Amino acid sequence: MSTNSKVLQLLRNAELSPDKGSAKEALNGKLNELKDGQILINRYGDGSKCIIGIAYVKDDDKKMFLLESGASDESVSAALARITNLSGFEGDTYVANSGVDFIDNATSLNDADKKLSAAIKEVSDSSKEAIKSIEQKVEPDKYTRQTADQYITTSVGNKLESFQLKFTPLSPSTLKMPSAMGDLAQGTTAAVLRDMTLSEILDSILFKTVYPTITDPSGTIGFKDSFTNNSIVEVGTVAPQDKNMNYTFNKGVVRVDDGTTANLDYVGDATGVTYTYTYTPGAANTDAGVEIGGTAENNVALKDGKLGLGTYVYRGTIAYNGGTQFKDSKGNMTNPMQTTNKGEVANPHLAGNLNASNTLSINVSAPVYIDKNADGNFTKNALQKWGSMKFTGIALSGTSADKPLQIKTPRKLKSVNSYNKVSGKYDTPQLDNFTLTDPAVQETINGVTVNYFLYKWTGGSLGGGNYEIMTY
Repeated sequence: MSTNSKVLQLLRNAELSPDKGSAKEALNGKLNELKDGQILINRYGDGSKCIIGIAYVKDDDKKMFLLESGASDESVSAALARITNLSGFEGDTYVANSGVDFIDNATSLNDADKKLSAAIKEVSDSSKEAIKSIEQKVEPDKYTRQTADQYITTSVGNKLESFQLKFTPLSPSTLKMPSAMGDLAQGTTAAVLRDMTLSEILDSILFKTVYPTITDPSGTIGFKDSFTNNSIVEVGTVAPQDKNMNYTFNKGVVRVDDGTTANLDYVGDATGVTYTYTYTPGAANTDAGVEIGGTAENNVALKDGKLGLGTYVYRGTIAYNGGTQFKDSKGNMTNPMQTTNKGEVANPHLAGNLNASNTLSINVSAPVYIDKNADGNFTKNALQKWGSMKFTGIALSGTSADKPLQIKTPRKLKSVNSYNKVSGKYDTPQLDNFTLTDPAVQETINGVTVNYFLYKWTGGSLGGGNYEIMTY
């Protein structure tokens, strides 16, 4: 028998009652002095027999089990052994049943034995249902709504059962929270809280959920070799191919600002890129004497060929794999997931593609040639973007009718001014001294034929100086 068990407590009454009836009355008279489960023995007659009384005391309910026995120690010990064997008193709790048929009116020892046996069996069965222990269910890592505040009971008979503690509001079920507290939103009713565990409510108040902040994936494109962005190249240059391009890719970030959760990539690795271009041909200009530079193209895949006069704009579309699932500060991986800056988003982010955040441009033009020394040898000037071109500070030698200065340009001249040392400006007009002598000079540039206009000096002798030349 365990040390913390409640046991039968044996007491002997020193008095000798004259008969059995007197002995029973004596035992019942002592009931108020006894504790639940205590046993009192009272001998009667010549002292060879006794009545064994077992006290049942529960609150105001007090009664006595009675059993006849021999008065010797051996007889009493045998009777008590039989009682303990029947009742299974091992355990923390001894349960008496006030509803049993008490045996104080038994007519014989055999009859009393039967009634006592039945009573004690019922007591024993009830004892097995009694709670022996209550333990909280412990989770090794994290409690969930289903496991928080869950307790396991073990009965005397080793039957396991579980229950969960829920919040029991004292307020009316329709009463609403006047303001938000943590994750509990303003307007939450007491009825809703009634379905939550105590831990869930406290956790919601103390640890407001921190939702992810999303940085979208991004990418850029660039020229790998041969070209630079916004560069000016000659007409007929071989067009860029995929091999001349490269790109960068950033997978984006999932950030939870709780000081604990590690950052994650928002999407997976890049799987490839598609490059396209849009071509805007040089515009027709009557004053400049030029027609449209070619046929416009829009969002066309890179291809072999040569660049025509005008502007090319390059774009990239980068494909990527899907990302991994991410969590909020409480470890929830809902789909869709609420975020701090993008509303609800798919979780995980699916595979997809994005447009590069930048574009690349190439301006295609034709050079202006100037016979600077009036000797018939033309010098190619630095390329300027196709359109009105302006060349300032061009040093020209002296000129005459037999050794004229010459200008060969893909666009008609708008002005030619020489430098005025007095004013410090290019404000001396000289265009009238240049005559368009050939409006259809054909020049081949990188395999592309371009029409040029040839101007010659016809203004007589003039010393050398600096000039500013502008085309339409």
